[in-house]
Formats: sequence, structure tokens, C-alpha cells
Amino acid sequence: MTIPLACKSMGSSIPSPRMSHSSLATYRQSGEFAVRSVAGETILVPIKNRFADFECVYTLDAVGDVIWRVLETPKTEDEIVEAVLQEFDAEDTQVRRDVAEFVADLEQAGLIGREPS
Repeated sequence: MTIPLACKSMGSSIPSPRMSHSSLATYRQSGEFAVRSVAGETILVPIKNRFADFECVYTLDAVGDVIWRVLETPKTEDEIVEAVLQEFDAEDTQVRRDVAEFVADLEQAGLIGREPS
């Protein structure tokens, strides 16, 4: 079970290095987004200065969508893992690994941020 975060780039961009993360940190969606479900995928369009930013439109699969919805309020990685395990029949160890990687990807893309402790 991998959780892809796909950026359908409308312009060129240089990927930045992956940020380190902590399973003890609390994460939450950062910024405003237009969110739509189309053909089994969730599409995220960042909103900047009250306008859609089409430089990068993100797509999430069903697992990514669950994680995205959970992150409407601050959550730790353990809480995210529990939400995924409640929705999908998957192995705990694999879900933890995939969630950690996906959270790092979301943070690197600027879609989520860490909440102050």
C-alpha cells in the first residue's frame, strides 16, 4: 500500500529536498484549497490571494483522501495511522511506513504544516 501524492504541474518546478519529520509532531492542513473528487481521485488546488494557483494541482487516491480529511484538525502520525487502519484492511507496519512517507511528502509540498507544541 503506497499513498501517491501526484503534482500535475502547470509550470516547471525544481523539487526541494525532503524535510525530516517526527512521529511526535502534530500536523494540519496549511493554506486554503479547492477540493474536488473526480473519478475516484481527490484533486487539491491551492488558493493563493483568493485565486486558484494552477502551478501545481495535486491528486490523492482514496487513502490520501482519508489522510487529507483527517488533517482538517491537528493530528499526530499515530492518529493518522489509526484513521487509515479504521478505513482500510491493511498491515499496521506498512501503514505506519506509508503514512510517515506521505506526511513528509505533504509537508515538503507545503500542503500541511506542523502545529506549535
